[in-house]
Amino acid sequence: MAMLLGDVGGTNARLAVARNGVIDNATVTRFRGDDYQSFEDVVRQFLQEQDNPHISSVCIAVAGPVSGGKASLTNRDWDSPKTGWRG
Repeated sequence: MAMLLGDVGGTNARLAVARNGVIDNATVTRFRGDDYQSFEDVVRQFLQEQDNPHISSVCIAVAGPVSGGKASLTNRDWDSPKTGWRG
């Protein structure tokens, strides 16, 4: 089982996979926010690049407030994903 980790800001989103509580350094990837229309697109791209690992949990840090289970980035107009998991 693997955990999806993320650090999402207005300029970049950084994602990685952790297994057994240890970050797999080979998976650490930076995505330029301007190259993607949504955070979902970033996650989709990342998971494809990692051969779609089975993700059992997610931990995402965002540069902005989280309220009512929804993240709002201060410097980017991405919303929380609409695919069932929330910020």
